Amino acid sequence: MSHAVSSPALQPRISPHQKIETSTTFTAISTRRKVTNEMARVLVFATVIVAFIPLLWVLWELISRGAAVTLSSSWWMKSQMGIIESQAGGGAYHAIMGTLIQALITSALSIPIGVLTGIYLVEYAGESRLGKVTTFMVDILTGVPSIVAALFIYSLWVVLFGFERSGMAVSLALVLLMVPVIIRNTDAAGCSSRPAGSSVRIRSPEMENYCPHCPPYCNVRHYHGNHVVGCKNHG
Repeated sequence: MSHAVSSPALQPRISPHQKIETSTTFTAISTRRKVTNEMARVLVFATVIVAFIPLLWVLWELISRGAAVTLSSSWWMKSQMGIIESQAGGGAYHAIMGTLIQALITSALSIPIGVLTGIYLVEYAGESRLGKVTTFMVDILTGVPSIVAALFIYSLWVVLFGFERSGMAVSLALVLLMVPVIIRNTDAAGCSSRPAGSSVRIRSPEMENYCPHCPPYCNVRHYHGNHVVGCKNHG
């Protein structure tokens, strides 16, 4: 067996005073870029400070004028009934009760609808047309802004049907925003609460992108908290 030994004479000799040139990826930053960067940094900080001035001013006015009022028990127990704009007095009782009533009405309407719809989509919808339409509508409602939902209920409930502006109209607008959230949470809870080894069919856009030949619903089996996704083409 022969071993190739490099001869010292063939190896390049480097003088101790000779500089070795090394290639660098980044070049030196020019003075113009440094000055521009510092100017942009100063401008950003100055803009933030200017934006904080009115915010701190409003916060100071709110605390200085409202702290003594909110510490009084009468402010929490009195409402604005019979109090005009130019008259001092009243309290937050109407706002607190109105919020609680609207929250109860919204929950009573949206929780049963959302939970039942989520169970239907997970367990029974499959690839039916109704399931696809329902999923499509849930995706649309998820991205609806609150002002759009409020304008829709106002035009339908107040303008078209002629009902008065009330907390019920506000609750209906909140239902449009709350139902898709409950449906998605029901879908996630239904998958995570399955025992080990059980299977459930869920809508999986990731699987559809991974395998274009798979249906938009794939089989998911749960083994000790881990989700194993499979389809008819990949197993």
